[in-house]
Amino acid sequence: MDGVFLYILGVLIIVVGVAVSIGLHEVGHLVPAKAFGVRVTQYMIGFGPTIFSRRKGETEYGVKAIPLGGYISMIGMFPPQSSRAGTSSTGIAQLVGPDSRRSSGIAPATDAADPAGTATATAPDAGGTGDGDDRAGRGFFDLLVQDARRASAESIGDDEDRAFYKLSVPKRMVIMLGGPAMNFLLAILLFAVVLCGFGVTTPTTTVGQVNACIVPAGSTASADAATCPAGAPAAPGAAAGLQPGDTIVSIDGTEITAWDQVTGIVQVSAGRELDVVVERDGAREALAITPVLTEQAVIGSRGAPRSTSRATPSRARWGSSASAPRRPCSGSRSRRPSPPRARTWRRSGTSS
Repeated sequence: MDGVFLYILGVLIIVVGVAVSIGLHEVGHLVPAKAFGVRVTQYMIGFGPTIFSRRKGETEYGVKAIPLGGYISMIGMFPPQSSRAGTSSTGIAQLVGPDSRRSSGIAPATDAADPAGTATATAPDAGGTGDGDDRAGRGFFDLLVQDARRASAESIGDDEDRAFYKLSVPKRMVIMLGGPAMNFLLAILLFAVVLCGFGVTTPTTTVGQVNACIVPAGSTASADAATCPAGAPAAPGAAAGLQPGDTIVSIDGTEITAWDQVTGIVQVSAGRELDVVVERDGAREALAITPVLTEQAVIGSRGAPRSTSRATPSRARWGSSASAPRRPCSGSRSRRPSPPRARTWRRSGTSS
C-alpha cells in the first residue's frame, strides 16, 4: 500500500513540476510582451478543454486538461497580407500576394474592370506536367499560413498599434527568447536549492569506519569484526588502535588537511611503518600503522568480479575509510563517487 501511495505521489509531483515549469516558461514570454505594450489575450497552461479560467484586465488566464504545454496569445503574430514582397514577423523576406495565392491553387481575386481575371490569372496545367505537383504539395501549407494571417488580422481590431508585428525585431526576439531564458534561470535556481539545501558529500580527515580484518579480493565476506572469515588477518588500522571518529592530524610529520593526502601516502607505503598522529576526544595520540598490499578484483560491466587470466591488481591499504558528511554550500570540492569495486574493506566515503 505504501508503495502504491509513493508511486502516485511521485506521478503527482512530476505533473505539478512540469506544469510549474511550463507556466514559468510562458511567464517568460508574457512579461516582456506586456512590457512592450503588446495586447495579450490569453495565458494558458496545457492544451485541450479548459478546466479553469479567469479574466484579469485584457488577458484570460487559465488551465487546460492536458498539462504538456502552454501558450500565450498575442494579437498580430502575423502581419497583414500584402500585395508585394514583404517581410514576415520573423524578419525574413517572403513573397505574398497574387503569386502566393496561385501557388496554393486559389484563384486570384477579380474586379469589375476585369471580370475574367485575365490580367492576373494563369492557365491551369492542362497536361498535368510542369510544377503542378509541387504546387499541390505547397498548397496545404500556404492555406494554413493564410488562415493564420486571417485569424491574426481579425484579433487585432482597433489595437493595431499594439500588435506583435509592429515591434522592432530586437523586441520580438526578447519576447520569443523570454521563455527559454526563464527555463535557464529555473535550472540555476533548482541547482542552488539542491546544493545549499541538501549539500554534497565531502570527505573529511575524520575516520568514519575501521575494518577489523582483511578479506580476499572478490570475496563477499564482510570486514566487520562480527563477520570476519576464520583466519582472516587483522586490518593494520584496527591492529594499531585506529578508531572511528579519530581525526588524522599528520602522517610521518606531514600535516593532513584532506583525505586525498591520506590515500596517496598509504598507497605508496606498503610494508613501511607510518607514524600517524590522530586527535581523539580532544587529545592527540601517536599510532604506528603499516599498510599492507592487498589484491583488488577486476569488475566487469555488470558490476560483478570478473575472472581473468591477467594478474589481479594490488593496492596498499590500512583498512579505514573517511567520514563524508553532506556540507550545504560549503564551497569545498566534492568527490565524485567511484564505480563499485570489490574491496578488502567496506567503504563509507573515501577510502584508504
